[in-house]
Amino acid sequence: MVTIPKDVMDIIAAPDSIKMMSTIDEKGFPNIATVGSITAVDLETIAFAELFIKKTKENLENTKKVAIIIFKGPMVGYQLKGTFAGFQTSGP
Repeated sequence: MVTIPKDVMDIIAAPDSIKMMSTIDEKGFPNIATVGSITAVDLETIAFAELFIKKTKENLENTKKVAIIIFKGPMVGYQLKGTFAGFQTSGP
């Protein structure tokens, strides 16, 4: 598994960063949603609160493909691509 670099972790943690999540449906059509709750749980795990993202949730459950886009300031941005592991309803 790939680890998230420190500079990316710092931007994920920054309260003024812009965070978006991109998914695709079963036909390959993209969906992008602003998801401000995105956080890094550790160097290998991204988490977010599932609020008002019905289509994103459906896509994650069906295709498991996800990309996270994080921007801070005018010229700093990163994209993280991964596979959705699942939803949790409790825990840290």
